[in-house]
Amino acid sequence: MPAAAMPGGGAAAPRQTPLLGLMVMLLASLMALAAGQQPALPTSDYCNGPGETAYSGGCYPALRRCQRSIYTQADLICTQYKPEYHTVDGFGFLAEELPDLAVSGAGLVQIGPADCWNVVPGNYRRCAVCRFQAAGDGLCRPEPLAHAQCTALAHPHINEDCAACAPGHWLDLDRRCVDTCPAASHLACGAHCIPRHRVPGGFECAAWPMATMAPSDDEPAGRPEHRHLLRCSAPGVCFQCHDTCDECAGPGPKDCTACPAGRFLLAHGAKDFPQARVHVGACIRGYHASGDPAGPAGCPATTANTGQDVCVACRQHCRICDPANPGHCLSCLRGFFARPDGTCSATCPEGTAKDSLTGRCIQCLPGCGKCASESPEVCMRCADPGQSLHHNLCHTRCPAFFVHGDHVCRKCPANCFRCFNPLYCDICNEGYDPYGFECVSYCGGEWFYDESLPSNIRGCSQCSSNCATCDNFADNCKTCPPGKFLVQGRNQQERRYCADACPPGTYRPSTDRQCAPCTDPQCASCTGAHQCLECRPGHLLFAGSRCLLACPQGFRADGHQCAPCDGSCATCANGLQEGCHQCTADPAGGAPLLKHLQAPDADVSAPGRCAPDSLAQPGWGLLFQNQKARYVVPCPEHCASCLVEHPHEPGLRALRCVACLPGHALSSDGRTCVADPVPPVDESLSGSDGGAATSGPSD
Repeated sequence: MPAAAMPGGGAAAPRQTPLLGLMVMLLASLMALAAGQQPALPTSDYCNGPGETAYSGGCYPALRRCQRSIYTQADLICTQYKPEYHTVDGFGFLAEELPDLAVSGAGLVQIGPADCWNVVPGNYRRCAVCRFQAAGDGLCRPEPLAHAQCTALAHPHINEDCAACAPGHWLDLDRRCVDTCPAASHLACGAHCIPRHRVPGGFECAAWPMATMAPSDDEPAGRPEHRHLLRCSAPGVCFQCHDTCDECAGPGPKDCTACPAGRFLLAHGAKDFPQARVHVGACIRGYHASGDPAGPAGCPATTANTGQDVCVACRQHCRICDPANPGHCLSCLRGFFARPDGTCSATCPEGTAKDSLTGRCIQCLPGCGKCASESPEVCMRCADPGQSLHHNLCHTRCPAFFVHGDHVCRKCPANCFRCFNPLYCDICNEGYDPYGFECVSYCGGEWFYDESLPSNIRGCSQCSSNCATCDNFADNCKTCPPGKFLVQGRNQQERRYCADACPPGTYRPSTDRQCAPCTDPQCASCTGAHQCLECRPGHLLFAGSRCLLACPQGFRADGHQCAPCDGSCATCANGLQEGCHQCTADPAGGAPLLKHLQAPDADVSAPGRCAPDSLAQPGWGLLFQNQKARYVVPCPEHCASCLVEHPHEPGLRALRCVACLPGHALSSDGRTCVADPVPPVDESLSGSDGGAATSGPSD
């Protein structure tokens, strides 16, 4: 039969062409760009790309960092993150984005006490900042606990100091609430219970400006030049400040109003005067954000520096807040998100999404009324109820070949040009006739309507001999001859063909004779969409599901797959104990293992050995440490222990011994160890038996 002929004779009847639909799609794209909308995230033709989710006729893009997700309760939830990320609190993080956790093979280890965010620099057994609430003694609680006598904690993530007590209670000098203030030994004054031996003679409670933290209209008391009088009830009748304070409002260690140089005021409260606001608190050394005691200090997390080295508390669960308005949170601790009103919550309001990397709720795409809870760039529903979602953009009119349905543009039946229902075609493409609920080629049998021919001779052509039936192209098979398998393409541009067996990169999804592509395009052999057995050359198999160019953190290449690093390594170059790039933490104590370097100027990322107790053994000294890593170097010869001067200035680093091995002493410059000089022998103390001098026998 000639290529342009039709079965049964006759010329091809004119049909509606899809050109109009293409023009509509182009116009919609131009309108979207003109409106300033973010370009649509890419989705595959068959919604079979990594992380994509198909639901009710729509295809949703991959969530941020996500490999596999599901649609549930009008939201997309990631069920498996990409292998380079660690799933913590419902999101995938890189190891460097987790200050409180260390990589250990395929898992994570807590640094410091349980539920600790930042440890005390150099002391991994005590927590400086807790994730949820401080429990005292350097420990943390797994969730906030209400204190019956305290109406508000001053720094819930740092200590148990109370900002205000319940009625009928007083604050002692340690900022604890007490329900009795014995008159014989203490003075009850305003909100305070003060030991009488700390109260100056002639003191009058009513005249003390800081008896309560209620705002005062006493103008002179609030002036900076009169700040020293806040601890007095009258000139000369003043509390003695604690040794840690430069200036104070009372006698306790947490009554400071000014601190010595280099210290920070951790304020538990403030009192407003007409001239100024006076903060009261404890003087602290400052928090070393890097976790290195030798590093720069500042206010701890969950507080804000007012600009005068005064650390004011943020609200509960807040990591960073506005110094001018500490009640307004800018970034929350992991698992919580700063809402537009400045509060921290585990959820975000509609129209926003959780950003776990910044701890904030951020706006969905323009025109989007609801986005995926963890990915603001993935739209779930349009803000305008008259619009429908298509390829992550909102459209007033669905593109050609699509129809509105439940606020989503749903694809018309195959080979359908226009439909009013995703199950029923109104106008079929050229070369197809409606038959029931679908469009079928009027060519029939092993013939197909050939759109590649010039329009004046367009008609039916015969399928390739490889196909039983075909569609659109001679080699685009719909069904196969007996005994053959239909190999599906990964997208609409890849044509379907027939083969004797499923080729590499495909699997047989069911009992019918079809071959579907593995989800990972670099997988050479799979037993299911996500079950890979072997990768293509140049790729490594990870967790039986992904083919990677390099193994993720905590894993190493082992043949053609990824295997966990040695137990002491967080990241590694090989499976040897000396192959660690980074060390993990000790699960028992929460301290990072010590990485051995060859010299103070050695590359800290070079492969090395990790050990838990090198500093307890002679011959090793600490180079430097931070919250997640500790590095040690060998001491000079005959040196039992040493330290590194200027550890953060590579050009000035120098080793100095602090203790020598037996038989050696510090050199004159105090940097090395030299052998002890041999003490001279005192001949007068020589023994009589066999001594050097003897006398003859007596007569």
